[in-house]
Amino acid sequence: MAPPHPVHLKLKVKKAIEKGNADGAQIYAENAIRKRTEHMNYLRLASRLAPYAHELEGRRMQGTKVHGARKR
Repeated sequence: MAPPHPVHLKLKVKKAIEKGNADGAQIYAENAIRKRTEHMNYLRLASRLAPYAHELEGRRMQGTKVHGARKR
């Protein structure tokens, strides 16, 4: 089963508030915030890795051997 999407968690927060379940709403809100932060961290990581992946793909297409990752 896939983890809940932040949008779905926001709906759970709204429903919990409407039912008067403050503790449940707080838990759902914390989960939504954590998922959003996790999502942003993965996007940040992907943007850091993209240049290296592009360079490796280019070298693969040219048939050049890659000896190691160099520091930029």
